[in-house]
Amino acid sequence: MVNYMIELKSTPLRLYPVSEQDILFRKTGGCVRLLKNLGLEQRSAFSRPGRSIGYYDQRGELADLKEEFPFFREVPHHCLQEALVDLDQAFANFFAGPRTKRSLADSRLSEAPPQARRRLVPLSRSNTV
Repeated sequence: MVNYMIELKSTPLRLYPVSEQDILFRKTGGCVRLLKNLGLEQRSAFSRPGRSIGYYDQRGELADLKEEFPFFREVPHHCLQEALVDLDQAFANFFAGPRTKRSLADSRLSEAPPQARRRLVPLSRSNTV
């Protein structure tokens, strides 16, 4: 019987943005961080038994947030929506309870980044511990 190990490969790259792009990257990162913190605060302050605040509720309030704080209009909207998706997934993972080592390893393999190439590498006796 031959055991196999999955090897993930990626290519590192360095971006050299021009000054306008650098400003946009920093604004986007700051707005995403602020939106995650606002969403977390909203969920902890207004959620109660029988009524929870989810992704779709918070996504519906993005337009109101952009009207109240115009700097949210300067960043791409899909980055803001993805921040709310990440927050919702974090809550779902937290309340799902503990996972076993096996299910954790399976989820890591299924959530590998798309740019990574998977390749099965046979384990020889010299590679095993």
